[in-house]
Amino acid sequence: MRIPVRLTVAVAVGAMLTALTASVSSADPRTVRVPNPANGHWYELLGDTVTWPVAEQRCEAIRAHLVTLTSAAENTFVVSTFGGHGWLGATDRRTEGTWQWVNGETFAFSAWAPHQPDDARHAQDFASYSRSVVGQWDDVSAPVRDHPLCEWDSPYVALGDSYSSGEGVGPFDSDPSNPALATCDRSANAWSRLLTWGRSYAAVPPVTLLACSGARINALTTSFKSQPPQLQQLAGVLAAADASLGGQVSTHPLVTITLGGNDIGFLDVLGACYVQDCTALVQQVENSALLPNSTVLATALAQAYTAIESVHPGLTLVVVGYPNIFPRTQSAVVGCDWLSTSEREAVVHATAALERTVRTAALAAHARYVSTADTLAGHEECTADSWMYPLGATGGSLRGHPTLPGQQAIAAKVGWFLNHLS
Repeated sequence: MRIPVRLTVAVAVGAMLTALTASVSSADPRTVRVPNPANGHWYELLGDTVTWPVAEQRCEAIRAHLVTLTSAAENTFVVSTFGGHGWLGATDRRTEGTWQWVNGETFAFSAWAPHQPDDARHAQDFASYSRSVVGQWDDVSAPVRDHPLCEWDSPYVALGDSYSSGEGVGPFDSDPSNPALATCDRSANAWSRLLTWGRSYAAVPPVTLLACSGARINALTTSFKSQPPQLQQLAGVLAAADASLGGQVSTHPLVTITLGGNDIGFLDVLGACYVQDCTALVQQVENSALLPNSTVLATALAQAYTAIESVHPGLTLVVVGYPNIFPRTQSAVVGCDWLSTSEREAVVHATAALERTVRTAALAAHARYVSTADTLAGHEECTADSWMYPLGATGGSLRGHPTLPGQQAIAAKVGWFLNHLS
């Protein structure tokens, strides 16, 4: 039985449309990526043995670099994790006797074994872990073969709205000194914090999950929920990452984002489906803001994506789409007596239009796009085994968002995409 109609829902959605128009493992560590909690970097000892130049290429092929050790603590961590094996990212092939790190960091720390480097036979231009003194380094020649020891030090930042913040499943971040932080509902189980892929990006510590529940496009450039603009926060995170590299510009920073749903009031529309027949309202949203009927949202998103990409040189922006909320067929609906066939079909159609709009905007801004449309297939809202927090009279902002299995499914899809990112 439906709750009495609330005309304020339609009014609120109309106002939004108007505003938018105006504006570590226990297994063998080889081939396992391991994070260093002290610096947020990731490391991997690849399984094959190759020469130093080939090892450098192998790391670069996966958007990493040969390991650069800038402190005794980092050296100790790498040795204890990988057993003191592998090529290091240090060479003096440009100027004999002047050792340099491959990523441009200052060569201020070293752990050479006794009587090293000695440049025996004037041909030893590459550094590796010593085969005789554990944890110390030797200079060796090009024909020598060893394991590539790769390091990723580029930051990863997740921007956007509730579909990136992890709304739908807790626990959520909190800070007694910053009560407003809790209002963004940044979850420890957000898909961006569950990624287990291996590429050139560090794990997401809480400070780099900047997505905020309820955010619209203007949250990128204006304060939202007492938080600084997301672009401002992004710039600060990347500047700090550059500073940690001794002033060198970090390579390949990654940014993911979900955005646009709140600008058309999509979740408000879903809520309306519970309290009234929402078919006409869904169609109004689709006709007013989504492709192919309207370029309003696509234009605004493309401009937003371009602004993100301009924050830092070499930034890779991956736009993540929204999953289907309702099943594609009425036969899959279980319970949800309030959901009619016409409503479900209207929402499915509008979700496809939203997908088309977001994808088009991403491509226009030369960003990458990953679809999550089918990540909840068989587990959408109103199915027998739903991975969504149910729409209903209770649940507040959790409603209409993926629960833990849904977050894990999105993480798997985005992780797969990043693994194949070139």
